[in-house]
Amino acid sequence: MFDSNRGDSMFHANYDRWKVGSFDDANEEIIYVTGHSSAFIVYFVKGGWLKWNYDASKVVGAHKIEARAQVLLNKGKSWIKDKADFAEYRNAIAAGMVHGLSHLEEREVADGVFDAAKEFLAVHAKSVNQGYFVISALLSTVLTAGPMSIIFALNWQDIEQIYMHLLIGAIAGTFGALLSLLIRFRRAEPELETYAARRYVILESLIRIVIGLIFGALLVLLQEGGLLLTVAKDNLCFTACLAFVAGFSERMIPALLAEIERR
Repeated sequence: MFDSNRGDSMFHANYDRWKVGSFDDANEEIIYVTGHSSAFIVYFVKGGWLKWNYDASKVVGAHKIEARAQVLLNKGKSWIKDKADFAEYRNAIAAGMVHGLSHLEEREVADGVFDAAKEFLAVHAKSVNQGYFVISALLSTVLTAGPMSIIFALNWQDIEQIYMHLLIGAIAGTFGALLSLLIRFRRAEPELETYAARRYVILESLIRIVIGLIFGALLVLLQEGGLLLTVAKDNLCFTACLAFVAGFSERMIPALLAEIERR
């Protein structure tokens, strides 16, 4: 459903007479009037469409308010899929339209009239990105650690020790990265200026899971190569815990590598 809006350059209707149950110039029945004056009206018609009409000669600059409202509506249609949430968001835009047109009619500045709608959209977009972030992280973990866990469970008796340790390290590192993502997922911020933000959120979580897998396996390689805690390399529980920490912390392995390079 797309909102149909128009602003007329000539005053041709008495908006005080437009009310619930009457019909606008497009012969659409008005079901709710958000606000009006003798120079403008903001209203809803059947189907939940938001519409407005104004006398451009009396509401100078109304086209700018109209353009801002349309941009917000378009952004909302991209982010908000739930009908009830979108209806609430559209009500906020309608209220902003009334305030903006009223200010312009009184020759006042109409700044900040859509702040409530913008805040609603920002909060909703952030929750959407957070959902994509968590779901992508969980799916990435299933696709990476899942097959390795199955291989380990079915063949652990036949796997050579070093490969067993690598599997344990990679699996533990993957779950460490997942825990790190789940703890910090609320900090996933939306990029409202681009509609590709969701792709970046998904890509970020996928890359972080893969990095956790690599860090966990790399820690085992450092241990097997005699560069790190060699005395505990036969303790699988210790190795798994250490690999989990390596996957959880983004700084641990880079710091260890930097120390090895320094030496």
